[in-house]
Amino acid sequence: MPEATGTATQSPSNRKGLCSLGEPPQVVGLDKLSLSFRVEKYDARPDQWDEVRRRHVLDDKGRSGYVTSMKKSERVGGSSVFVSLTEIPEARAGAWWGKVELNPSRVVDAEGVGLAHVEDLPEVLAVAEIAACIGMEPAEPVADWRVKRVDLARDFEAVDDPGRLIRGLAPVHRPYARLNLIHADPHRNRAETLMVGSGAGVVRLYNKHVQSGGQAAEGTVRWESECKKGWLNERGSVKRVSDLDAESTERLALDRWEWSQMGVEVASSIGRLVQATAQTELTERERVFFVGWLMCEAGGQPVRGLSKATLAKYRRVQRQIGIAAPCDVVSMVEVVSRLDWDSGREVLRVA
Repeated sequence: MPEATGTATQSPSNRKGLCSLGEPPQVVGLDKLSLSFRVEKYDARPDQWDEVRRRHVLDDKGRSGYVTSMKKSERVGGSSVFVSLTEIPEARAGAWWGKVELNPSRVVDAEGVGLAHVEDLPEVLAVAEIAACIGMEPAEPVADWRVKRVDLARDFEAVDDPGRLIRGLAPVHRPYARLNLIHADPHRNRAETLMVGSGAGVVRLYNKHVQSGGQAAEGTVRWESECKKGWLNERGSVKRVSDLDAESTERLALDRWEWSQMGVEVASSIGRLVQATAQTELTERERVFFVGWLMCEAGGQPVRGLSKATLAKYRRVQRQIGIAAPCDVVSMVEVVSRLDWDSGREVLRVA
């Protein structure tokens, strides 16, 4: 039976996550962090865990066995940290692996709605290490822990009509996205949410004012990218904690921002939409069909029977003009709007 390890209870003092005077505020926020690590020793007593499970498995040679997993929630200071321990017999690096999951933003500001940033990582990782060492002894330093998931976020302020913007961005094509839906997310206080992505990760855009129950200012919209292993490795070159820095997180966030197409302009009228197509490669006849295709996409009724070549052309033109069809076809106000990454605000333009 592995021996029990000591329990650490002291937490670093929380702060409100405000940058120093004269320093520009960080743009990319950290909204969730999941880390795994090899475990040297652990406390196997069931009463030290909230849940202990043993499941039956067969190895590649058909031999029968059991795999054990243990889970619990630890409170470190004002932060809640999910901790788990799993037996992985086939792992060459070690049979027992631990994992910690926490929200960095609630570490630096437990009762707020703001975002933590890369500069807050030392405090966040200290909390994660304290939680991991309650009943376990990691076999490697925190810098070598594997990054399993990071949620990157950016808040946009003064959005005039979040619902219109969110609905207007829904029909835009995102390559390889198997998921594209708008729903009242029960995990976000039923805030209207646009969610796009695949098994590698998803990107969300939602009304933060509604999600926070009014804590965030009215007109606040949050963009959030849930980055799992595929996106972390391929788009951000992030594998271990030591890879998490301002450069890698900004690179990954900007890559996913561009892919999500949530910064394209949303037209407020059909007239503006038709006007935008005049600057494209399309003939007059093709423009008519292209506008019709955009309107069908915006209305949730995709056109059937288009050839792959035509569909690819339409999507390429839409990316070139960077505009989505109006979600309210009766609106006649000649204004377009988009979310601006650099300023963190909605930008309006009279067409």
